[in-house]
Amino acid sequence: MTAMKQDTQQLIQAGTVTAVHADQTRVRVRLLGKTSGWLPVLQQANAFKRRFIAPRPCEQVLVLAEMYVLRGLYHQQLPAPNGSGSHVDISEYEDGTRIEYDSRAKKLTITATGEVQLTARRVTLTGATGDVKVNGISLVNHTHPQNSGNHYGGGVNTGAAK
Repeated sequence: MTAMKQDTQQLIQAGTVTAVHADQTRVRVRLLGKTSGWLPVLQQANAFKRRFIAPRPCEQVLVLAEMYVLRGLYHQQLPAPNGSGSHVDISEYEDGTRIEYDSRAKKLTITATGEVQLTARRVTLTGATGDVKVNGISLVNHTHPQNSGNHYGGGVNTGAAK
């Protein structure tokens, strides 16, 4: 084995997370039959944005220079999500919820297995075409005919514009 290859093996080692610290920013990793001390897990963080994904036991990781954990190696039990590609960004969660953006198709798809909650000071939705449906009722094609003689302008139909 060349010196360069030996140095690389000492700098970068593959292992498996065996324990997650209570602060969820450090883990112990099983490397070559030994368990490491608490090592920090690299995450995306700067003044603009912080993104946190809690590490989990059995996660396959790389340990850099026996000091830092680089995570998220795909393997047989944890393959890349279906539909992955060079123009597709996918976040897929353990309950089946999935957020996918396809830059070629210019399409954002959100599939939630539970509740979706949106909180904002102001919300504007604009689309050239489409509809909103809840419990099978269409916002575009749902009509509310008014009975004549009521104070809401009898005979008015709030159906879709023609």
